[in-house]
Amino acid sequence: MRLCSYDMQDTLINTGCEDVDRSRLFIWVFFIVLLATKPFVDLTWNFRLFVVGGVAINFLVIVGLCVFIITGYFYFFQNDNKRIFNKRIIWLFLGLNLFASCIAILFYNRPITDIVDGLVKLFAAYFIYFIGHRFMGNDRDRLRIIGIIWITTMLISVLSVIQYSQGTYNIDISQGVERFSGFYNDPGTPSYNAIISLVFGTLYVEMLRKQKRMVTLIVRIALILTIFVAATTLKITVTKSALLMLIVFLAMWFGLYKRKVYIVFPLIILGSFYIYIKSETIQLRVAPELEFLTAEELSMDQARHIGEGRIAVWERLLIYYSQDYDLFQKLFGSKRSFGAHNQYIAYLMEVGLMGLTFFLIILLRFYRRLIFLFRKYGQPDTYMAIVLLTQFAIVGLAGHPFYYTTLLWYLMILLSVVNVDFSESVRHSKEGIEFANVVVPQSHAM
Repeated sequence: MRLCSYDMQDTLINTGCEDVDRSRLFIWVFFIVLLATKPFVDLTWNFRLFVVGGVAINFLVIVGLCVFIITGYFYFFQNDNKRIFNKRIIWLFLGLNLFASCIAILFYNRPITDIVDGLVKLFAAYFIYFIGHRFMGNDRDRLRIIGIIWITTMLISVLSVIQYSQGTYNIDISQGVERFSGFYNDPGTPSYNAIISLVFGTLYVEMLRKQKRMVTLIVRIALILTIFVAATTLKITVTKSALLMLIVFLAMWFGLYKRKVYIVFPLIILGSFYIYIKSETIQLRVAPELEFLTAEELSMDQARHIGEGRIAVWERLLIYYSQDYDLFQKLFGSKRSFGAHNQYIAYLMEVGLMGLTFFLIILLRFYRRLIFLFRKYGQPDTYMAIVLLTQFAIVGLAGHPFYYTTLLWYLMILLSVVNVDFSESVRHSKEGIEFANVVVPQSHAM
């Protein structure tokens, strides 16, 4: 027998194992490089390389196109015949987007470049989900992928905090509050990166414990740094949707998963109240919501100011949908989201009632499958997929999380665990076998 080591300190792929599938090796290395570099590529959003046909090309466009081509190629031409959960309904949703896009270009004079850009991002994200089981197929690989996402998003958050300390950064002013945008044009991106680093860092440590590995001092220090940086980032960005994501994470992970409901839930309530009374910026940010909730009589005028006027936008769009859209547009949309600040209304306007219905079915089916797998196998990455999906679903009520390219990739990668066979992992866990090593027969060893 020969031991083929896959420890974190060892080489990414042990070339001594002759039976490594080349296509799997390529897609594995591709995603390692992609996830390690993409958060840093996002920093170049305002850097234009050249212009083609009036369209500005930057690194984001190039990387997005490469991901679309490579993932699409592996899905269509390197198919491993794996049965993919939700595939049919997802393809109905993608097909409807493609149909609505063609109609929008032919009859509604929508710019081809905008339509193509949106389609490339959408298809690439679901292609990642379709082939995700290939690089998330065992505990070793999932641990590496989760670790890379954690460390890269944490490092981006560290850079944001350093930039804030230097005083040279972009700002956004909302409701009289100056908010840190950092390298980006929106405070949402650094705050979401901070939440993602916290989610994946927590998951990484939990998976180490689940796999009976030692949580080293370096990992503990990195997790503490992640918590500090995330708290600092949320303080300087004051992004309400990110704070809501944090509450969902704390409640679902430490309250429900760790079964500390009677401790965590009161702490969340008391902590939120304490932060509110101590922070003037928080008071200014949530003032319209509190005025509406504490009013003696419900007023639509007050309601329209909730969420920086988002409810007023939703009201106008729903009226526009009901009165100005014809029957065809009501069913299939016009491929315009109108800046809805609501993922569900955006899809209603963009791909109509049919598209929104397919999207909701996709979400509900993912929930049902993830809950089933968690109850059966009890794997932490399955439960964290439920947490992240819940965060996206809730934030979607006041934003467009499914339009964020990199964040959507993270979700799709984690959702791909529904296509992974956990039975072997559970068997090894019960036998106390360490996942860091894979036994290879002598006949396959060099």
